[in-house]
Parts: sequence; C-alpha cells; structure tokens
Amino acid sequence: MSALRSNALALLAIVGVTLLQGLYAVKLNTDFYRVHAPFYDSCSYTNQLADVAVVARTEGVAAGIKRSLSGNVALPWLEMTALARIVEPSRRLGVWLQSAWLTLLALSIYWYLIRYRAIPSWLGFCLTMPFISFSQIYVWNGGLPDFRMDLSLYIFTSLFLVWYLATYETQAKYPWVFSGMGAMLACLSRATAPVYLVLMLGPLLAIRFWNARGRRRELAVNCAWMGAPIAFATGAFLIYNFHYLYFYYVTWNPDANRHLPWSQSYAHFLMTGWSLGNVMVACSLAALFLNLAIGLRGRVRQVDWKPVWLAAAAPLFLFFRGAGLNPFVTMPAVFGALLFSYLPFRGPQPAFSRGWSSVLIGILAATASISSALTPNARRPYLEPITTRVAGFNSLIDRMNQDASQRGARRIKYIVPEIGDFNSGALANLLIYEYGAMPGPDGDLRTGLGVTYDFPQQAAFVPAAEVQWKLDVPGQTDEDKMANLVSMGTKLPDYLLLPDDPTLDWLEHNLGFNYINLKTRELKTRLLATGTWVRLGNPAVTSEHEAIEVYRRRSR
Repeated sequence: MSALRSNALALLAIVGVTLLQGLYAVKLNTDFYRVHAPFYDSCSYTNQLADVAVVARTEGVAAGIKRSLSGNVALPWLEMTALARIVEPSRRLGVWLQSAWLTLLALSIYWYLIRYRAIPSWLGFCLTMPFISFSQIYVWNGGLPDFRMDLSLYIFTSLFLVWYLATYETQAKYPWVFSGMGAMLACLSRATAPVYLVLMLGPLLAIRFWNARGRRRELAVNCAWMGAPIAFATGAFLIYNFHYLYFYYVTWNPDANRHLPWSQSYAHFLMTGWSLGNVMVACSLAALFLNLAIGLRGRVRQVDWKPVWLAAAAPLFLFFRGAGLNPFVTMPAVFGALLFSYLPFRGPQPAFSRGWSSVLIGILAATASISSALTPNARRPYLEPITTRVAGFNSLIDRMNQDASQRGARRIKYIVPEIGDFNSGALANLLIYEYGAMPGPDGDLRTGLGVTYDFPQQAAFVPAAEVQWKLDVPGQTDEDKMANLVSMGTKLPDYLLLPDDPTLDWLEHNLGFNYINLKTRELKTRLLATGTWVRLGNPAVTSEHEAIEVYRRRSR
C-alpha cells in the first residue's frame, strides 16, 4: 500500500474514531442527566450557551459577539453565535463543540508524527490515540461528556504545542502560523491560557534564541508570524474584558488565591497522572522504559527535554503558587507527559527501527486508549462521587408550577440563597433543558407556554465569596446587609427554596467556602419569623447530603 493511501486511511480512521467518541460521550451525558442534576461548572456554561443563543437570534450577530466577549470565556459563545439560527442550544451541543476541536488536535498530532518524526502511518495512528483518549476524557466532571473549559484548555494548548514543536523540524512558515492560531483559540477558550502558554513556551523560546546566533532576526520574524493571530483576536478579548477578568481571576477566584503550603500543593504533580488514569500511566511508563532501554546507550545527548518541560511547567507553577487543588487545571501537562513517553529522543526513535519494539509500543498506546474508553467515570482520589438526584430537583419545580397554576399565576418568582449540590444555576439549567424555558431580556426564564421564572436580585442572594458579599449585597455592615436581604426576601419572591436544618449543618461545615452558606441559616430564620411563608410538603431530597424545603407566600 502506498504511503499516500495509508495516510489517507489513517486520517479517515481518526475522524471515524473521534466521531464514535463523540457519540459515546453524548450517551454518557444523556445517561448522567437521566439520574443526576446539573453541577458547577458545567451548568454555568450550558446556561450561558442558551443565553448567547437567544441574544444572537433576537438582537443579531453583533449583539451575540458582544455578549460572547463579556465573560471569562469567549470561543464557545462565538461558536454559538455563528450557529444560533440553525442549531438549538443543548447539553449535547456542548459535547460536539469540544469533540470537533478534539478531532483537529488528533489530526494535527498524527500529521506531526508521520510528517516530521517519520513514523509509519499505522504506528502514528496508535500513538495519536492516547492524546485524545486518556482517562479524564471520559469522566462526568471535566471530560468530554461534560461541558467546561478545562478540557478545551488542554485541547488548544496541545494544538499550540504540537505545531510549535513542528517548527523545530522544518523551515516552513505555516507551523508558526498554526501554532499561533492554537494559542489564539486557547486564550479565547480560557482567559488563564496566556499564563500556561508563557510558562510552557518562554524557556524553550529563550534557549532557542540563545542558540540561534546569526539567525535571531529570522527567528524573531517567525515569532511574529506566530504572534499575529494571538494579537489579532485574543488581544481584543483580553483588553475588552480586562476589568472583569482581573476581578474574576485575581480578586475573587478562591482557587487561584488559596496559597496552600507545599505540603498540600504537591498534589498538583499527582493530578496529571490521575488525569491519565492508572492504565495509561502504566502503559506510558512501559513505553518509556522500552524506548530508553533500546536507545539511551550512547544517545544521552539526544534525549529531548522539551516535552519534559511541557509536562512539568503547569504543575510547577501551581505548586509554587499554592493554588487550590482544582483537579483539572494540570490537564495541559498531559501532552508533554505522553509525548516524552513515546518519543523521548530527538530525531529518529531507536525503538521504532525494530519491528517487535515498535509493534509493542503501538499495542501499549492502543491498549491504554481503549481501556480509558471502556472504564468511563473511573474513581478519582480528588473527585467525590456525585450523589445528586434529579428527581428531587424536578419535585421542587413541579411544586412551584402546581401551586402557581392553582393560583392562576404566570410568573414564578423564587429565591435560592445557598450554593451546594442544589443551587440557582442547576435549577435554571433544568428549567432550560428539561422544562423548555429560555433566557429572557431581563435575566428571567420564559417557556413557550407563557410561564416565566424569575430569581430577583440573584447576585445579592448568592455571593460565593466574601468580596461579592461586600460588593453585591446592599448595606454597610453585615447587619445592614442581612436586614436588606430579609426585606428583599420578604417582598420580592413568591417562593423560597431553603435547606432543611441537617442540610444547613452540612453546607456550613463542608461548603462554607461558598460565603452565602455561612449566612443562609440566619436568613432562613429571619424570613420564616415574619410569618409570611407556609411550607409546601416535605423536604425534597436533592442529594445524599441535601434536602430542600419549598415555602410559598401566604398572601400579598
């Protein structure tokens, strides 16, 4: 078989695999939401997907673009703006938006392996699979079945890096441009991406300039080619939204400002392995051992340390910064870890010159990839099993609907002053994707049957951090703020959705970092003391730890 034909078949096979992978992820998504309720951060992103779609449809593309650039993420909303008139927002759409880019990453890695590293097409196909089929890809939280930007950050930083590494192998300009486009997409998909990109690329580029005597001007021109896409799109996004991004990541963000001691933050190094999964780690180490056993003698100087740095940069930064133990933020390190395992040397890989060893390494890569797909939602040391019950959430919505229908009310105003498994974002997500409501111009949710759901003064009732309590809740002192919340909670809503007493204990002791949870008990006590509210039925069990009570207004 000719090389052209074998490469074409391999490329088609990669597209076929990623298509099947997308369908599989959609099934995992559907199965999950059949039992469980939406959760952070996923529900926040899918809620915004619906919001941007409505804006783009009703106010036009320009308004959709403006809304897309107003948060800490831009790319998926720009995609939704482009698709709004032909595609309905859905949780499944979130899967496909990421799956399309995962396909592009797979094709790019395959091209790098066979075009620049002279690897046979069959082996290139096998070695491509681990980069798109490690364990975290199939996890309900942060994987392809989910919709959050940590996976996108991995995809686009890897896309950036694979094309940057290609610039070491060719004098052509297009890898520089493609690398810049990958960086641009990374920054549009996650505002923290510039930090990762600078950390990963900076030392490599500095060494390259140091060694490029007589060619530094040419290298600077190539860097300009790489930087052009970044400056064109990403600069506009970051500058346009600088104040919000500064508040989100510097002033407010609890994980970024956790300042853990090194005795705790060392776990960032372990999390890369947890993302890969036990089988992938074992197979990658076996491949690395085989590569080194065959090729290390006499070739120590040929060891390629660039992937080692790419694997270490993000965990090192998070370790020294003492960042909170977010299990997904080290995912960009996966690319360097896998690349060094399978290609630890510059130039030709000695192990690939022997038939038996190249076959064995291909088998190891394929086995690990298939194993990851066959064991979705594998337990993680850092990830508690989800215990939410969508039936409990639906029960709360149905109670409000039935009571409002009996009273002839078409507008349902409610407050949810807590952030746990049950929260306002998850409730809104169910209203959108299970009850057919869509965001309205005033921040409410409207169904096609004319029923409107509204959480008035939401920002004041759900401050996640103390800084938001100070900024978003009216009043000078804590007592003033609580009195104002009680006043608004008495006048504005028709329904209160409040934790029962055991749930209050749980929220205070386990989720007290969500600042409103430290205030909910007092707010509940003072609201019910007004005598304005009557409970509708027994508490609805929304998770293993939480049960929520519904109260309706006695009379106006």
